Amino acid sequence: MNLYEDQFSESHDFPSFTGKTRDLIIASTPRCGSHMLGHLLYSTKSLGYPLEYLNPANLKRWGKITRKNNTSEIVDELRARRTSPNGVFSCKIHYSHVMNLGGFSKIFDTFRDCKVVLVTRADLAKQAISFYVASRTGVWIHGQKPVAEHPKYNFDEIMNKLDVLRSHNSLWRMNLCALGIPHMEVRFEDLVKNSTNEVSKIADFCNVELYSKTNFESHMTTKQSGKKNIDWLERFIEDYRAHQGVTLENHQS
Repeated sequence: MNLYEDQFSESHDFPSFTGKTRDLIIASTPRCGSHMLGHLLYSTKSLGYPLEYLNPANLKRWGKITRKNNTSEIVDELRARRTSPNGVFSCKIHYSHVMNLGGFSKIFDTFRDCKVVLVTRADLAKQAISFYVASRTGVWIHGQKPVAEHPKYNFDEIMNKLDVLRSHNSLWRMNLCALGIPHMEVRFEDLVKNSTNEVSKIADFCNVELYSKTNFESHMTTKQSGKKNIDWLERFIEDYRAHQGVTLENHQS
């Protein structure tokens, strides 16, 4: 199965929906666990199917599929296809996608009266390493074929990714608070530890009764990091201390 192509398959469409939707945005950064969360929410059949519909490449593809010309029309067509029977339409958005689409005002003109779940990781260093590797290999989800070999360790590149993640998390929080958008935060580590509990919290936040509350673990995506990531984390912490002369406490966000 081509995992990238699979997201466009009609097999993931819900029955056609024509009413007013309740929109849910999964606010994210690369490698934060939002892909895993999307699969967990989809498995409930009650919280839509949050994919990166507004990723520029995906949006272009959806434009061809729906034969629509602008973002608003494409989203309306996606609502008809990907809204769960109880009226919930969900969409995953990285902070970088917000800027590509013209900023927060444009996003929240498209998603009016929405709720937002911000997905973060407690350990930004681990996330930054994963971000760096994925950006070089092209493997963002389990099963994708790499477009390049696994990169060599590079402190500066990983540090750059960490700074991007830290900045984007802060900008998500600041803008959501400033604009008064109802939101909650979910940690990747908590999802891994108890996915049922975290999904239930999201359902409560959205005032949604789950059709299914069991066996979420069977929908957990495959872990991609391995021993090399662990070795790199230890090396990165040592290099950080050598460069900064301080501990890495700030990487906890």
